[in-house]
Amino acid sequence: MYDDFKKKHPNVVFSYYLYREVVSSMSISFAKLGHEECWTCEKMEQHGKNTGHTKNNLNFECEECTRWNTHHNKYTESRKRYEIDSSSIQDRNKLIITVDLQKVIMLPRCDTFKEILFTPRIIAFNESFVVAGKNKVIAPVAVVWHEAIAGRSKEDIISSFYAYLLSIRDIEHLVIWLDNCSAQNKNWCLYSFLVYIVNSDEVRLQSLELRYFEPGHTFMAADSFHHRVEVALKRKGKIYDFLDYVDAIKSVPAKVIEMSIENFYLWKDNCSQFKLNKITPRPYISEMVEVSFARGDRTISYKTDFNQPAVKLNFLKAACQKSGIIKPDCKTAPRGISKDRKDLIISKLGSIMPTNRLNFWKNIPVHQIPPTDLDED
Repeated sequence: MYDDFKKKHPNVVFSYYLYREVVSSMSISFAKLGHEECWTCEKMEQHGKNTGHTKNNLNFECEECTRWNTHHNKYTESRKRYEIDSSSIQDRNKLIITVDLQKVIMLPRCDTFKEILFTPRIIAFNESFVVAGKNKVIAPVAVVWHEAIAGRSKEDIISSFYAYLLSIRDIEHLVIWLDNCSAQNKNWCLYSFLVYIVNSDEVRLQSLELRYFEPGHTFMAADSFHHRVEVALKRKGKIYDFLDYVDAIKSVPAKVIEMSIENFYLWKDNCSQFKLNKITPRPYISEMVEVSFARGDRTISYKTDFNQPAVKLNFLKAACQKSGIIKPDCKTAPRGISKDRKDLIISKLGSIMPTNRLNFWKNIPVHQIPPTDLDED
């Protein structure tokens, strides 16, 4: 940034340290773009070492160079579009948010004890909904649960979207930025749900748009919020149970929606593969960068490039297209953990927990059949 400023203002004489002081006085903070690196860009780096083809010296007869150039154009365009959205005016009728599932948090979290690290624990989930840009019209919202309640299947993630949308039921226009995780953010089950909710009388939504970052270049406002959550967890020190975890998130500050089993629904994929196979060229969900939903319409519009016109798509099964999507039943029983794991946590870690924290572990649900949905990525 300093070098860029000098190029743009060659007649201004100033040192790096003065520049840094001025930037700091403007309350501008900095953050690293997370620990995730881009697989495609790393492959290009290695390709360049072997061939001499670099990002600044591409050979368009080379398949690897062509692939990376397409990737580069996509992530550049998505970032540009995100920055435009982030700087746009938002109010109580229109929101632009980022959504992401925080990386795995294990409970209890008392990593100063070696015994904790070698004891099977439970996973806590935080699906975060964070307004993009500086115009923070509402606080971040963390929809949280733990694996003894539910997992992270697409139905569970969609249920967290549902809980959030009900919490902002008066918003009329919503734009959501997401990463490209197919199991969570990019599937026909989610799109079926969004057709349902945008036509539902439970909310006032008139339009809803999903926009996707290019894989490997997904840094967004939700990541900054997750960093603040991590700082809050470290500040709190020992996180003995789920309520300690919730309290830490609230201190960020943020609004927290705690999910119970009645908040998880058995959302269905109502896509007609027969319809999709008849369309030429066939639409592939992996290629979509923007998907739009509108009240009064059971079709969607999608783009495979932000600069191209949208394509209308009738993807629902005939019955759903004609009569609408019916809200499914909610889950009736918590997912639970194994009795062996519950007993081990209580027996091994109970001695270092306050009595009022141990109650959470004594009351945690136990399952009968080992669940598998945590294996979904």
